[in-house]
Amino acid sequence: MNEAKIKEVFSDEAFVKELLEKETPEEVQEILEKKDIELSIEEIVNLREMLVGQPKTAGKTICSNERRNH
Repeated sequence: MNEAKIKEVFSDEAFVKELLEKETPEEVQEILEKKDIELSIEEIVNLREMLVGQPKTAGKTICSNERRNH
């Protein structure tokens, strides 16, 4: 994978916003392929978590820990 190409594409704020608005990793994958970037579904999920913040599972982990502490 070409790191320079990825940096170029992800420096476009409008493009990143478009990616984050997609409902599924498959939709994101399709858009990335149009920009000649191939990522696995797992890589896309990890990337989305980095861009958006905490992963969805973090809340579940906290709740589990809270239950153990009470």
